[in-house]
Amino acid sequence: MAAIGITHQRETFAPLDADGNLLRNGILWLDGRATEQIRQFGNAHIHELSGKPAGVTPAIYKMA
Repeated sequence: MAAIGITHQRETFAPLDADGNLLRNGILWLDGRATEQIRQFGNAHIHELSGKPAGVTPAIYKMA
């Protein structure tokens, strides 16, 4: 018997264009470069809409 398991840790993603070409290196879940976006967009309304609190781990702020 053989098996394989795949899981992920938090929200890591690779930004692609419409043709599937990589736009930049993958963005890891603990990448702290989105601090300005967190300050700008991190509020109770965005948390309510996305379910994601303001912080460096949710990808929603990194995509901004």
